[in-house]
Parts: sequence; C-alpha cells; structure tokens
Amino acid sequence: MALIERYPYILNIVVLLPVCALLWTGLAEEHLFEGKFGTWSDNFAALLAAMWTAVLIVSFIGLYAPHACKALVLMQVVYKTIFLVLIAYPQIAAAGFASVPLAVYGVFFVMATSYTPWLMSMHNGCTDADAKAKS
Repeated sequence: MALIERYPYILNIVVLLPVCALLWTGLAEEHLFEGKFGTWSDNFAALLAAMWTAVLIVSFIGLYAPHACKALVLMQVVYKTIFLVLIAYPQIAAAGFASVPLAVYGVFFVMATSYTPWLMSMHNGCTDADAKAKS
C-alpha cells in the first residue's frame, strides 16, 4: 500500500496526539487555542476531546484500511471547510489574524485543502496500489 493512501491518517495522528493530550488535561484553551476561543464550558471541552479522540482512533485504523475510512476524511473536509468559511474568515476579516489561534486555523486550512485532492484520487482509483493491480 502506498504512503499517499495513508497521508490523511498520518497527518491526523501527528496533529491529534498532542491536541488530544492537551484537551484531556484541560490545557487546550490556554496552550492550543491561545485563550482566543471565548468562554469554554466543561461540556464543550469534553465533547471536543471525545470527537477528536474518535478521529484519532479511526485514523489509526485508516493506516491499515485507508479505503474503509474515507468517510472520516470526507467528514473532516466538510466540517473544517464550513468552519473556515463561516467562522474563521469573518473573524479574521473583522479583527485580523492576531484575533485567532493561528495554529488551529492553519492546520484546519492545510487539512481541508490537502485532503480534498486525496479524496478525489481515492475515489477515482488513482493510487499506486490500484495502478499496480490493473497492470
């Protein structure tokens, strides 16, 4: 199996291991979101920690079964794009880049824009494994 087939899952794991550690220890608001995400409730933090931990777990599964976990990547592209268009862009346009946690917004942008071509290639069967199987 080609490394490119595992790309989104590898990036998810690299990003989410420290993020989930920060979320579960209660340090995310200060260290990850830089205190720029407004008021947090314990329930919101727990929900976010649970969701991103689920993404992390499925990403480990995706290393071994990338095609079976494509729906996870599609969900990430959709929710990150909605967040970037409806939340991040207006916030940056109104108050500038200093008003947002750039690390989080930057990672969302990289994932949404790089996962989309990956999804298209996986859908079209344009992977190394598929090319080898056809020849």
